[in-house]
Amino acid sequence: MGIFGVSSAWNRAARTDEFEVRIGRSAALGSFPSSYIGRSVAVPGVAGLRQLFDSAVIDAVDELLHAYEIPGRISPITPELTQDPCLASVIGFHGHRARGSLVLMTSRMFIAKMLPMEPSEELLRDWIAELGNQALARIRANLSRDGVELPMSLPSVLAGMRLELRHLNEDYCRVYAFTTQNGPILVLIDAVVRSATLEVSSPPESSHEAGELVLF
Repeated sequence: MGIFGVSSAWNRAARTDEFEVRIGRSAALGSFPSSYIGRSVAVPGVAGLRQLFDSAVIDAVDELLHAYEIPGRISPITPELTQDPCLASVIGFHGHRARGSLVLMTSRMFIAKMLPMEPSEELLRDWIAELGNQALARIRANLSRDGVELPMSLPSVLAGMRLELRHLNEDYCRVYAFTTQNGPILVLIDAVVRSATLEVSSPPESSHEAGELVLF
């Protein structure tokens, strides 16, 4: 197995460490989905992938809030959620370029205001799980346009009075805070990202002499 040599011509207009590679049919697609065979794709490097996550998360949450007709905006300051009972949806993802978790956290009051009836504990948990699921699905869709695939797991739910999101991962960890009329909502992405490598198998050695007739 050998490492496929990619073009060194950087696409600085889009992202500082983006490069273009054409994926051949003989490639073992260690970092690319099979749907990319035969296509030329722009592959972001590690720094570019972090930038893609930033824009993908912000756009995804903005789209999600808009879908539920909840006006909101990104906040430069992370609001405190520790004073109110909180719910959090935790979902893992495990792509070739990034592996980690999404945490979507907000207050019980935020979820209750979305529902037309007095919610039960089960319904509150179902809704926070679904919001996390929809947020990550939108993030995946945004990233897939740049050739980054993120298979995802099923959501888990946490509940508590003093849930806190902390930056523990030095590779890639971001907390995105949004302020809305229903209260704040926080999204954390904690991931390990890596450069794209494309492995190709060596061509099979021929056992026939040059000029020999071979019937198939």
